Amino acid sequence: MPHEWIIGKSIRPKHQIIRELITETGVPHSLWFVEDRLKTLQLVQQQQDLNAVKLYLADWGYNTTSEREFAHRNPRIQVLSLSQYAQDFAA
Repeated sequence: MPHEWIIGKSIRPKHQIIRELITETGVPHSLWFVEDRLKTLQLVQQQQDLNAVKLYLADWGYNTTSEREFAHRNPRIQVLSLSQYAQDFAA
């Protein structure tokens, strides 16, 4: 993956960064957003224009067991383990 495709912490809201990526690429259906804060994923989930973005909660990051359990019950958010993240994207 090219270095410029990896975007870290920013002063802009992450849902705005996602919109910018969609504008640049024109392909929202292939955008995966991996985040370790459930609240950030929930903010993205509230953005109606970002419904096609796939949302993943990184279970190794800054979240609690109860947040991961909540995410498991949310059909839009998929909990992602570090071992899954390390696999080839095709998996």
